[in-house]
Amino acid sequence: MASITVSLYQLNIKMTAALLPIVTNAGGTITDWYGKPLNMHSPKHVVAVGNRNLLLEAIELLSYEGKLSLS
Repeated sequence: MASITVSLYQLNIKMTAALLPIVTNAGGTITDWYGKPLNMHSPKHVVAVGNRNLLLEAIELLSYEGKLSLS
């Protein structure tokens, strides 16, 4: 079983875009808070995982019963 470490940061789109090819080439992915691909209108809150298979689990953990504040 894989473990998940959650770190909360707010990055602007330029910072996130710079990291995207690095994370992707390493087998991971970066999406918005809801698992959608990033674009210029994406919120500052992103989900980055080192293993694409953990994306849905990470999103579920972050939105657990809506208790996580995005402010």
